[in-house]
Amino acid sequence: MKIRSSLLFALIIITGLNSCRFGYSFNGGSVPIEAKTFSVKYFTNKAPQANPKYSRDLSEKLIDLLNSQTRLDFSEQDGDIRYEGYISNYRNSPVAVNVNENASQERLTISVHLTYVNTIDPAKNIEATVTHFIDYDPNVNFDTIEDKLASDIMDQLAQKIYDKSLGDW
Repeated sequence: MKIRSSLLFALIIITGLNSCRFGYSFNGGSVPIEAKTFSVKYFTNKAPQANPKYSRDLSEKLIDLLNSQTRLDFSEQDGDIRYEGYISNYRNSPVAVNVNENASQERLTISVHLTYVNTIDPAKNIEATVTHFIDYDPNVNFDTIEDKLASDIMDQLAQKIYDKSLGDW
């Protein structure tokens, strides 16, 4: 009798779990189970000072992240999950001034306007601005570190976009 009730309990649990309609992943993401594809319309650049290649870099970093963190397949267009947007701000500015009124710390800030469309669950659609910055030493020639700083910021922006849209944090 004890074995029979244990088997019945296990069968009820398994049946219950199979009927649930949610997605789960070990990285914290929440992808609708019905979603099969994602698309990324290449981000454009509307920030006058930003290097035009940064919009392509961000798009590719987001595609790579979604490929590695989800079970979704990339689609050139009309994915079940869709991303698009533009670089809206690119600013290099002082954040700390020393006694000689010189910058003792500089900051590169990049902002992206994001449109996220979830065709499976439109209530989860998002339109938002995502921003990240990195501080650096002003004694270093900015031209020699700009691409590295921007690349690091793009990595963080791609992660923030993922977290905001699928992260369920």
